[in-house]
Amino acid sequence: MALKSFILRFLGQLITVAALILLSRHLGPREFGLYSVLYSIIVFFAVPLNVGLNHIIIREANTRRTETDLIFRAGYGLRLILALLSAIGAMIVMPLMKISGVSGIIIITVVLSLFFSLWQSSFRLVFEAPFEANQRMDLSSAVNLGGRFAILGLLIVGTLYGAGLAGIIVLQTIGEIIATGLFIVALWFAQYPFIPLFNKKEMLFQFKEALPLIIVDLLIIIQTRTDILLLKTLCDDTTVGLFTPPSRLVEALILIPTVLITVSLPVMSQLAKEDRQNFEVLFRRLLKLLLSIGIISAILITFLSNIIIQLMFGEQYTYSSAILSVLVWTTPLFFIVAGWSSVLVVIGKQRWQFVVMGTMAILNVILNILFIPKYSGVGAAWAKVITNASFLLIALIPLEIRREGYILINSTLMSLVIASGIVISALYFNLTTWWIGGLLSLLWVAIMYFSGWFNKNEIKGLLQSLSRKS
Repeated sequence: MALKSFILRFLGQLITVAALILLSRHLGPREFGLYSVLYSIIVFFAVPLNVGLNHIIIREANTRRTETDLIFRAGYGLRLILALLSAIGAMIVMPLMKISGVSGIIIITVVLSLFFSLWQSSFRLVFEAPFEANQRMDLSSAVNLGGRFAILGLLIVGTLYGAGLAGIIVLQTIGEIIATGLFIVALWFAQYPFIPLFNKKEMLFQFKEALPLIIVDLLIIIQTRTDILLLKTLCDDTTVGLFTPPSRLVEALILIPTVLITVSLPVMSQLAKEDRQNFEVLFRRLLKLLLSIGIISAILITFLSNIIIQLMFGEQYTYSSAILSVLVWTTPLFFIVAGWSSVLVVIGKQRWQFVVMGTMAILNVILNILFIPKYSGVGAAWAKVITNASFLLIALIPLEIRREGYILINSTLMSLVIASGIVISALYFNLTTWWIGGLLSLLWVAIMYFSGWFNKNEIKGLLQSLSRKS
């Protein structure tokens, strides 16, 4: 069932990428850049409903098993309140920003799109409760896929009829409304009445526990979206439009750690309380798996970047290939950041994420301001890579989580250095043909396997841990 859910989510990501390609080609770099700026702003208002609150709810449901109904119903009520407040906040703030080329109607439509998207995320949590049968996660993924198909279909209609930026945003909002309706129908079909419970005590507890993670989510968004806003400020909408396609392609890969962490979180929550030694073993193995997927993806895409951009987005986005070849190296780094962050939630030390992510967010802004004026979009890409790489050092600073930091360094540093060395050596000798990426990926796997960094027993042990009943 987990595999089926992953496949459905993967298909959903493919549809998202298809929509990205469609919009970028239809709107062109300038209007697509403006579209990206709008949604980079609106994503800040979605922070209260990001994965931080989900992690707290899942952790509590696995430690307070007799109160799962209270935990999820109160969590559902809290999410609905936060969704409404986020939409109201966006409606007030965005008109005050006076974004050039954007009318009030467009802003209102974007805000409606935000609200319905957040409302869907509340329904999705109903199905993905870890104490429920896997069928519900499969149903959630299937409904989510249907919603994305609806959005893509409407965007195709819009492009065929020559819709401008305003028309595209209206159609996307209609798609979000349809997707929300699909989730309501699925709730009825699953015969799972889920009425929000506005229990003040439980809601305040969840919000208090999630607050450090909500702040961390905000800091992560500052890291991932500030470059787009600074590119608009220091360059122009066209530069933003050229930067966005590679950025969104890299973000699409985030599905991989998200699914793996979702599967492992209930098991890790239980092991953290019952068996600390096996908990750390699972942590190491999860980091290695995430990093392996990230590194192989980065090596392959580095040497295929020009082909990928040309095929997907056309010649007008040629400059984006240089950005993609750099930006893709945030993938393995982000994967291990995601794994480390989930572990801190499990052991109840999520407040330290604020220190680490806050430092990284500040560094990212400084590097963007320094690099963008001179190197444009490629400079923004390097700023993001350097910021994510700094995590390996910053994670060792807080004394209380230094043990987790050492586990992180011991499990990842050598493999990152070897992968970087292999790629830099190939580029130095001008070995840039597309098939070189495949050979270098196999070379990295061989080196790591024969050095003992991972082996068949570790892979088998990880799979057994993840299949364990929590």
